[in-house]
This record gives sequence, structure tokens and C-alpha cells, in this order.
Amino acid sequence: MNEHPNNIRKHGSKICCDALMSLLKAKNASTHVVDAFEAISLSRQIALSDGIVFSGREILRRNEFVSGDFIVIGARKDYAFYVTNLRTGGVGLIPSHEESDSIPRETVKCLGLRFADFLSALCQTGSQPDSTYVVPEYFNVDEIAIMQKLSDCCLGGLMKTPETFRRWIHDVGVPKNFCFCDFVPKEEMSAGACVIFPYNQIITANYEKRRRINPHYLVIGSCPDGNLVVLDMRRSVPSIGYVSIEEAGDEESWDDYYALISQTLGSFLHDSNFLGILPDDYYQAKKLGY
Repeated sequence: MNEHPNNIRKHGSKICCDALMSLLKAKNASTHVVDAFEAISLSRQIALSDGIVFSGREILRRNEFVSGDFIVIGARKDYAFYVTNLRTGGVGLIPSHEESDSIPRETVKCLGLRFADFLSALCQTGSQPDSTYVVPEYFNVDEIAIMQKLSDCCLGGLMKTPETFRRWIHDVGVPKNFCFCDFVPKEEMSAGACVIFPYNQIITANYEKRRRINPHYLVIGSCPDGNLVVLDMRRSVPSIGYVSIEEAGDEESWDDYYALISQTLGSFLHDSNFLGILPDDYYQAKKLGY
């Protein structure tokens, strides 16, 4: 008896999935990267706002002979390629790719995203595995929920944002939906090797001269070497990055000395504290391609 075409398709997808998992493990992918790929069917390509994430079969085909820490996972409309770091799960862009080549770290532009975030967004659509998904440009982690989970990393816990601080952050351009409008750390909060300042220290760190020259950056913490953790407020959802204050000082624009680390404060706190996958400081970030 001939097997039903749907069953053949399911068997084919299962074989492809098993082969992809075997490839990831052979390349020593970290557990959370493997788990992210296992969490959802990649039986078809996934539509993004600016390109696609490849199907599991296409990811397997394109990366079977690729060496190094990165694999190609998708493509953009401008012919750049999405890659993911098998150690950290970070997503980046490369301008082009020959299928049999390794992917040099220095060619990867880090986007401050994790591949798991794409898949988490897909899982929330409730669609059937064979449907075409449309994924948001990034998946927001709930900053307040993350901060509440991290209360024990904060020496004095969290507190309701004082009205004076709420008015101050609005005056300096922080969006009204940002989590600091509701809750702030009373004392320093751990972010991996870095710290997030308490609200009164944030005000002190953003003195008038610094704010005047770099108005779209807000200092919210520091790296262990003294460089700065900042909000980039040029987006409706501020991103998080490091600034090399040793190189930039307070006399010039920080744009050339800024490394984007995470798309949201929530993902920064989650990845630094729960996964331990973020660089410790600006110089390490630049070496890793951020």
C-alpha cells in the first residue's frame, strides 16, 4: 500500500530535523542554541519583515561544510545573510557568503539579537507549523518581569519610581513605556560582569555637559573596567550598548565608540545574568564582532 503523501512529508521533516540536530551537536553548539532549534518546526522558511529565516533543510544544506562558530540561518532582501553564533546564540549579519567557506568573526555585524528570540516569537503566533510566519524585527523581553526576577541581584531590591525621577527621565527623552518609568533599582543591580545603577546614581552619571554633547545616550550603568552601559534612545524601545569613555571622553560624540549589545534592557539583563553570554566590556565586545 502506498503511504499517504502527508505521512511522507512528516517523515521527511523528521529526518531533516534529526539531521540538523546532529549537525549542530557535531559543531559543538551550546545547549540553549540546540534547544532553540528543537523548540519549533522549521519545515518551511519563515518570512521576516526584511528577508527570511531558512527552512531546516536549507540551513542543513548551506552549513554542512561550513566551519567555525557561525552558521547561516537566513537572508535579507539586500542580499546580506543572517548568521547565528553556535556558542552564544547571537544573531548577526554578513555581507555575503560562499557556501563552503568558514565565516570569519570579523565580518559579522552583531545585531544584539538571539536566534531563540525569533523562535519564541514564532511559538506565540499559535499558527500551524506549515504556515508562513511573519516575525517581528525583534522579540521584546518584558523588562519589568525580568527586573522582578532579578530583585535578589539588587542589594536593596526594586522600588516604585519616584515622581521626581519619572519627570527627569521624561525630560531627557526616555520613552514613557520604558520600565524605569514604573520600577527602578534602589541599589546596584547585577548584569553579568556589569552593574545597573540605582536611580539617583543614574542622574549623577548624566551630568549636564555629558547630556548636552550626547543627548540620545543615557548612562545607566558601568562595565568592570569603568566604561559605560548606556541606553540608545533613538528608537521607541531603547537598546543597550557599551561606550568606551576612555577613548571618547565627554568632549565628542560617542557614536564611533558605541557597541550595540542588546535590543532591550530586558534581553540585556536576561542574557547577562541567566545565560552569561554577553561580553564584559566594550573592548571584549569589539573583539567578538559587536
